Amino acid sequence: MAFLKEPSCLGESKQTTIRRLNSLWRKLEANPNLQQLYRNFIHEYLDMGHMEQVFEVSEPTAYYMPHHGVLRPDSKSTQLRTVVDASCATTTGESLNSILANGGVIQDELFAILLRFRKNRIGLISDIKKMFRMIFIDESQRDLLRIVWKESIDDSIKTYKMNRVVYSTTCAPYLAQRVLKQLVMDDGHNYPLAASAVSSDMYMDDLLY
Repeated sequence: MAFLKEPSCLGESKQTTIRRLNSLWRKLEANPNLQQLYRNFIHEYLDMGHMEQVFEVSEPTAYYMPHHGVLRPDSKSTQLRTVVDASCATTTGESLNSILANGGVIQDELFAILLRFRKNRIGLISDIKKMFRMIFIDESQRDLLRIVWKESIDDSIKTYKMNRVVYSTTCAPYLAQRVLKQLVMDDGHNYPLAASAVSSDMYMDDLLY
């Protein structure tokens, strides 16, 4: 992640995040289905190694992100979408998103991608599963991606840090596209047809070729 300002300008954020977690748990208590889906989401993140528990919580430049869930009952694949709030202001008025550089746009315009797609007699459509979560965050920056969680409304609060790109951060779209560009540069010569498609016919995590 690249910064417009030094992360040291971030103030205290943990107490707001804890208050938001307690508010979330009041909703989870009233909705057992949502509660189970939320637990499953947290456990999946842990089991896949996409986040890890933090035992030393005194990191001075840590940033804590509140989170909440949005139910999607009509979705067969993702019934719960969990939203992490990287724009939550700290005591200095700054948030993680306010100090992150967005990186700009490095993919083709959707209009151009769709025009090329319509020229072919046979189209290929694909997407990258959990695209952002396939990208590691540098270890030195992971304390800026902390969350808090507890297994029940009366349980003790535990701290975790994300090891992968968080999709609600300002720089997430750029990082995802930049990683694809780097993969093409590193290994594209071994897969020339795939390299061509990935270079010019990806719109975020969707391939239209």
